[in-house]
Amino acid sequence: MSATSRRSASNSASQSLPGWVRHLAPASPGYWAVSALDAAFRGDTGRTLAASGVLAVFAVAAGLVTVMRANRGWGRSARL
Repeated sequence: MSATSRRSASNSASQSLPGWVRHLAPASPGYWAVSALDAAFRGDTGRTLAASGVLAVFAVAAGLVTVMRANRGWGRSARL
């Protein structure tokens, strides 16, 4: 895959976004899910695995926050 093809594939998920949102989009798990799906449809295994890896990092981070909240008694039942 050429550098131009890689660049266009990596930007395809954010091409329809307004300019100011394109810079913020990678902070959202949804961006990486769409990127992984787009790469999978294009047959780009490396990009699919990379985006899936980023999604896994988001999942682990969310799990750690959940465990920390539960261990400290900051769950929903304590606030209701």
